[in-house]
Amino acid sequence: MKNKSTLKYFFIILIIIVTYSIISLIANYFSIMNMAYEERKRELINLVDLVDNVFEYHINLVKNDIITYEEAKLRLYDLIQDINYEDSNYIFTLNLNGEVEIPFTKYEKGDNLLNSQDINGKYLIKSFIDIVKNHDEGYLEYYWENPANGQIENKLSYVRIIKELNWFFGTGIYLDDVQKKVNQQFISESIYLLLFLILLIIIIFIVYKKQQKNLKLLLEKINNYSEKNLETDFYINSNDEIELISMKLNKMADNINLLINSLEVKNQENSVLNEKLIENENKLLKNNEELKSANEEMYAINEELEQSYTEINILINKIENLILVMYLNYENVEDFFLNIFYILEQFITEFDYGAILLKKNDKIEFLETIGHDKELLNSIYLNSKKIKLYEEVIEIESLKLYEDKFDEETIKIINKAIKPHRRTLIIPIKSKNKLYGNIGLDISSDKKESEFSRISIDFSKYFASLIQLYLTIQEYNDEINTSYLSFARKLADLAESYDDETGNHILRVGKLAGFIAQKMGLNAKKIKEIEDFAPLHDIGKIYISKEILKKPGKLTSEEWKEMKKHTSYSYRLLGGDKHFETALNISLYHHEKYKGGGYPFNISGEKIPIEASIVSLVDVYDALRSKRPYKEAYTHEESLKIIFDGTQRTKSSDFDPKILKVLKQYEKEIKELWDKLN
Repeated sequence: MKNKSTLKYFFIILIIIVTYSIISLIANYFSIMNMAYEERKRELINLVDLVDNVFEYHINLVKNDIITYEEAKLRLYDLIQDINYEDSNYIFTLNLNGEVEIPFTKYEKGDNLLNSQDINGKYLIKSFIDIVKNHDEGYLEYYWENPANGQIENKLSYVRIIKELNWFFGTGIYLDDVQKKVNQQFISESIYLLLFLILLIIIIFIVYKKQQKNLKLLLEKINNYSEKNLETDFYINSNDEIELISMKLNKMADNINLLINSLEVKNQENSVLNEKLIENENKLLKNNEELKSANEEMYAINEELEQSYTEINILINKIENLILVMYLNYENVEDFFLNIFYILEQFITEFDYGAILLKKNDKIEFLETIGHDKELLNSIYLNSKKIKLYEEVIEIESLKLYEDKFDEETIKIINKAIKPHRRTLIIPIKSKNKLYGNIGLDISSDKKESEFSRISIDFSKYFASLIQLYLTIQEYNDEINTSYLSFARKLADLAESYDDETGNHILRVGKLAGFIAQKMGLNAKKIKEIEDFAPLHDIGKIYISKEILKKPGKLTSEEWKEMKKHTSYSYRLLGGDKHFETALNISLYHHEKYKGGGYPFNISGEKIPIEASIVSLVDVYDALRSKRPYKEAYTHEESLKIIFDGTQRTKSSDFDPKILKVLKQYEKEIKELWDKLN
């Protein structure tokens, strides 16, 4: 009977354990499912935050003029392309018209998905657009094809707007994928639980069987003992046994008291330990607060560093622009003044108006203004002696162009042309030896509290030094160029005295070549070099004997061979000096032909320097129009006919077509210029 009761309790306990395990497993399943959904939703937001933060960083670079919007788009494109998507996740990027901006899965840039629907007829892209327009970001659940298996599955997407581009982007998760993973985990846990329960049942059963056996043996011994004692002196033995049991119980009670005392000591020790744990916990909390504060401080420092980095990049960009201004080749110094004036706005930000004043003989001219009326100011005569020009950087209360030194009408025009201002920063435009004028930067009278900062004044001094350095170098270069030009003219005089029958020829060739170079749109420096150095085109003839140069009849083949060497001989005088580079090109290549066949190198086309091609045509034109010992002079019309129609010796294909076009277009002006110089 007792065995049956024990077995009954055993099964009740077993049922309770199994029931509790199953309930815990089911609760754990739903908890894991919920956690999985939340975790995947956080992944969606984190991925979108990553793209959004990176793009926001690049938008700040755009706002600071470090990169353009197009470069920001390209960097966003590269970022999205480089992201490693988990499973079948991907980022889609569209504009508010429903067109794909960055390709994803099977869709290319420009594909319009505005009318895309899921299997329930829900317009997805329209729904996304409604979300970002109304809330900037949000979730949408729908049914869509999973690229991983081609099945239609339940999907949850998260989208966010990029207002600067009128784009939106997002990503999503397939809920079926999440559920499959949770189911797999649930099955694994169920198998482990089942194995655990089976093992538990086996262990309990073994223990139960062993206990049953021990109880059975104990009962047999008790029965045997009872029967034996009943037959002998039972009561005495029973009293002795009772006393023995009593002693054992007393001893047990003492042991229990000792155990209780020990537990009390342990409890006191535990209380002390608990207090220490609480103290340590408080220290940890304090340390955590300090770490949190340090982290916030580091975050603030990081923001300051990022701001400093951005400011440094902007400053580097400004300095690069300034260096570019300094190293550009200018046709005249006024272009340099203009570039300096425009770039000042990047370094000195306080001024509202400004002007470049240049001293031209006895008159002041305004090269450029900001805010002031340049045309009106230049319409009046402002005597440079009546206007003070400063030779050092200075800040004054108000720029006064006049101090009761002009007539009433002039003062009236000046007041009308110049905007009211309360402070002016003057930057001198001067070289080491010459004052060209001033740059004036004005703060409007409306800004009562505004001042030029110390940094701006320092920058203005720096700009004044740069201007002085540039102008001093230019003046030095001009002196060198003047010396070279003077030497070139003496060489030309030498050639003229050596070959007197062609003396006027070299003068005309220089002027005509300069005229054609101007009409071809070459820069002013190149035009001047061509005009100055074209007279040296035959300088090599000073190495040719006078007998050959002045021979009245036809030259022999040997004499002609020697005559052609005059182009190469020019290198002896002009070679190895960069200042004579244009002169050397003219003298060395002016007998080359556009279609080939010329001398000394037999080159053709664009390989011939343009200055040599111009002089080649002008040399032939002037030779045709000039009287020589071996021929009479041709008229202008006859010369053009020979050049354009050709003869046995001269063909139009010998010349650059672009130069022939200029000759034809301006032939009247060329005739007048030649007649004037002859």
